[in-house]
Amino acid sequence: MSLSKMVTWIFASKDPMAEKHWKTWSHALLTMGAVWSASAGIALLAGDSMQAPSDDEAIVRASVWRKRGMMLGAYLATLVAARARDNGPIALYEFPWACNVSMMLTVLGLVLPKQRPNLVGAAMASCCADQVFWYVDFLSYALTGKFVVGVAGYMVWPQTSLVTKLTSLHHLWFIPFIAAYISEQSGTVPPATAPPLLLTKEGGAVAKPERASGPAALPATAVARTPGAFNAKTSYTLSMCGVVVCSILSRIMTPYEVWSPKLQAIKYMNVNLSYEMWRDVKLKLLHVLDGVHPIIFTPALLVFYNFINGPIYVALLAGLAALRRRAGSRLSRKLAF
Repeated sequence: MSLSKMVTWIFASKDPMAEKHWKTWSHALLTMGAVWSASAGIALLAGDSMQAPSDDEAIVRASVWRKRGMMLGAYLATLVAARARDNGPIALYEFPWACNVSMMLTVLGLVLPKQRPNLVGAAMASCCADQVFWYVDFLSYALTGKFVVGVAGYMVWPQTSLVTKLTSLHHLWFIPFIAAYISEQSGTVPPATAPPLLLTKEGGAVAKPERASGPAALPATAVARTPGAFNAKTSYTLSMCGVVVCSILSRIMTPYEVWSPKLQAIKYMNVNLSYEMWRDVKLKLLHVLDGVHPIIFTPALLVFYNFINGPIYVALLAGLAALRRRAGSRLSRKLAF
């Protein structure tokens, strides 16, 4: 195969019937591997250069969260295998989605020898808008039978298989899973005795000293930060890098639509909204750039996505800090008695 033919083969075909997308595994495997490898490589290199990973297992409870990370990795492997068995090669084009890449980054952040809270935080920042909109859609459908936003609308498409539906439910528990970890890593004392937390201007989280006496008082050294402590700004910077990688590679390598032998029909892909706004989203304003050349559409998508994602990420962190302050205040009152 000549170089020009190889480059042409790497790029996604505009023809949904192109056999390289649905008949063989090679292109789908390359696409998934390229997105995952690039995302993980950039996140690890950039993350470690910004802030050294933590190696104090007494503080980060590494053994506990490493086991949970392994469980998440087992779930992710099961998800890949189940969807590949159910839909064939085209299923692998779904794994460059930011939510799936975020799960992979979370597994790395938890399972690697030195845990990386910022990598896990980047995973939450990368997919928090999508996950929160999933909650909105889930509640609106349960109450009214309609999807207000539309990001979860594919769950009721006739062509969506039971396997896909069951393996999409992580959209409901993935953010709480990460939030529990970040809540613990935001401070440097064990969760059972941790004082309330406050977000700092630098993007991290520090313990707020309690005005307590006697048994409830905590020594000043208990709130010292570690080199690998969670930092919101670093996490969000890493997430922006990941979103850029996923968006660009998705536009280059994943098809807009592809033939599904199982469905005997054309399947809508539009991975990471790299071609247009998701078709189930009804707000016309969000579709103004649909069909625009990728040189214009992709940068506009990245600006829009981070504009939406940033405030949601900040709101989630503020909520975690508020919950931590409340839990710390209750603990202090109990210890005082």
